[in-house]
Parts: sequence; C-alpha cells; structure tokens
Amino acid sequence: FVSSPKDSDNDGFYDDFELRNGSDPNNADSIPLSIDLQNRLPDGYVDRDYYFLLKAKGGARRPFYWHLEKNNSTPPGLNLKTNGELCGTPTQDGNYSMKISVFDGVRFETKILNITINPKRTGLGVEAGKGEL
Repeated sequence: FVSSPKDSDNDGFYDDFELRNGSDPNNADSIPLSIDLQNRLPDGYVDRDYYFLLKAKGGARRPFYWHLEKNNSTPPGLNLKTNGELCGTPTQDGNYSMKISVFDGVRFETKILNITINPKRTGLGVEAGKGEL
C-alpha cells in the first residue's frame, strides 16, 4: 500500500513539506513569508534600462503582490510592478532607499531596499563633467 501525498488545507503545499518547514499543514496562514534578498539592489545607470525581479519565499498563497509603502518612491524613471518587477530607465543619479512590501494573501513582509543609480555612462565611463579620470 502506497499513500498519496496529502494537502489537508488545500493550499497547494503537501503536509509533509509544511511540517518540514515549520508550519502547520492544517493552517495555511502559518507558512513564514520572507523577502529573498539582501537590503542592497544591483546598481543602475542613468539612461540605461534596468530590470530586477524581487523574490519572496514561503508564504501561504500565490501569487505574491508587491507594492511600495506609503510615502516611498522608486528612483525617478523606475517602477515597481505588482509582480515584483523593478524596471524602467533611471533618469537621475543618486543613492535611494525605498520601503517595499510583499503580500501573500494572508500577511505582509516589509523591507527597506537601497539602490545606487550611477551617472550616465559615456565612452569614457562616466558622464562628461562628472567623476574623475
């Protein structure tokens, strides 16, 4: 006799997976949610396309929904999509911080992310008149 994997709470995760990961298979809300990256995003450059996919792990349900917390913004020219894509073409150099959240249908996880947008690159490596040669 071979038993089939069980999903007691019909959340898409088998009970044995939930137990191994410290959650209760009878309670989908108990699966920990976390943002799967450090606080630092890869650098970008003014006038060069930027793309980074934010990732979360755990969580009770899919899909995840991403957003900026109130009174936060992305660097000028970048946008955060609800699927976790941070993309666009930066228009202003500088160091930026933004507070983002991911929602799994049950709970939110929030993190402050930092990103540096470097000056526009030219054949010399930096925008004329900025930086040192």
